[in-house]
Amino acid sequence: MALHEILTNSMTAPREARQAMARFLSKAKLLQLTDDAQLLASELVTNAVRHSSGPIDVRAYVRDGFLRLEVGDSAVDRAPLPRTAAPDDEGGRGMELVEKLSARWGWRARGPVKVVWLDLPMRIWFPRLVRRTLRRIRGREQLWNGNSESLRGAVWGRESLFVWAFRSHFRRRRDWPNALARYPVVRLRTLADVEEFLARASASATEADLSGPSTGERLPSGVSTA
Repeated sequence: MALHEILTNSMTAPREARQAMARFLSKAKLLQLTDDAQLLASELVTNAVRHSSGPIDVRAYVRDGFLRLEVGDSAVDRAPLPRTAAPDDEGGRGMELVEKLSARWGWRARGPVKVVWLDLPMRIWFPRLVRRTLRRIRGREQLWNGNSESLRGAVWGRESLFVWAFRSHFRRRRDWPNALARYPVVRLRTLADVEEFLARASASATEADLSGPSTGERLPSGVSTA
């Protein structure tokens, strides 16, 4: 189970990060971490808003008993460094909080990222969402920590999967073209697009395995899925 959100670089991004973190920890049954995790996510995303111009990548997952939070931005030439803020300073305590509240922290620079946007129309993904939800409810499938999906939970309330899916669909189509404008984007709009992209990726991977990198060749930094 993991959290992955791509946020628009705006003043609302820290609030969106806090909300996303609260939802993730609620589903993961880790409510005791909510306050600290929301604070850290908010501070890191605020730094990203101040010092970068592109979209902000927020990820969280649990590994080896630790909650790992990652915030990525386009400021690859700026290292986050804690500093001691004066008592009357209005800001400047973000990385100091990160250092005090986390077991360990660090940063790494990443090369250019290609974003693969699976932007299928509603007529494709909605029937699949309905079928998957009904299958889970009928089969009483366990999702995580003994939780199971219910029709009421999927359709109504704050945690409604269907409400989230509709809102996310329209919000991404509205916000992401501008947010991702500075990145190479592969936007897959049909099932034929998806199949063609996967075929090309598979062929490229096979060719790379057979040939291997030449001396001094820099390998691609990877592909981000959205």
